[in-house]
Amino acid sequence: MFRLILAVALAGLAFAYSSLGSPALEGSSWEVKVRKDSLLALSHRDTLSFERGLLTSSLFLPRGFLPGGYAARVDRDGFFEALQKSGDGSSLEWRGKIREDRVEGTVLLSRPGRRSTAYSFHGHRKA
Repeated sequence: MFRLILAVALAGLAFAYSSLGSPALEGSSWEVKVRKDSLLALSHRDTLSFERGLLTSSLFLPRGFLPGGYAARVDRDGFFEALQKSGDGSSLEWRGKIREDRVEGTVLLSRPGRRSTAYSFHGHRKA
């Protein structure tokens, strides 16, 4: 009986732990440059923050994109994915790879009734 209770408790902790993000990302901030995937696009500075299992983008927050949950895989190349939504039904899908103090990846902006816009980003851990 004790083993069953322990197994259930450990499974619950593992689920809660995984739903709150990754310890490698949790509490970290990253200075990145976000650039639309087009020939003449300019890059924009952004800060990505991972807090309480949520990703926040300082660039997209004023545009209505609320912090969104993220999932991460911790290995040699730490991959993460996050989804942010806005009140108008638009969404941002983040996919990134972290290696030591560097990060890079893609962002897909989807808006109702419009074509999706692809961006790329790269940067470093904020000191």
